[in-house]
Amino acid sequence: MRFWLIHIAFIALAFQVNGQELNLVIDKPEVQIGEPFVATYSIVSKRPIDSIRYNPNHPIFFGKETTKDQSSVVNEEYELEIQGIFSDTSYQKDGEYIWKGKYKLVGWDSAYVVLPPEKVYIDDSLQYFPPGLIQITSPQADPSKDIYDINEDFTTLLF
Repeated sequence: MRFWLIHIAFIALAFQVNGQELNLVIDKPEVQIGEPFVATYSIVSKRPIDSIRYNPNHPIFFGKETTKDQSSVVNEEYELEIQGIFSDTSYQKDGEYIWKGKYKLVGWDSAYVVLPPEKVYIDDSLQYFPPGLIQITSPQADPSKDIYDINEDFTTLLF
């Protein structure tokens, strides 16, 4: 019995030492095609963090397409356009050390998109942010307006 208690205490202590909480917050659960949304990655720690190494994506953030209930295999790649530059900051609040990084993303096709786990090195320890899910929908067509095709004009080049 004592043997098992020591092992349980050791396992609980091992998870306690880590002390960082990694999160992903998407500001909207659903957006329309072409509508930007913000994905915020954050690290919260009770003790100071010496170094954070995160390689931001640019100019495309690669997600994975899925179904609403995530029952299908997530293997179709989905490109989210990154608008602007990745911004990050770190600060201390209420005795906690916080790092936040933000992407402003846009999807150009309707789908359920999984933002895959992103890796980050915290004090030379590899960690992963949790995945996120967002629904990108097509705008509703207005039946009172006609739909027109795109007309392309080409110019003949003379050499």
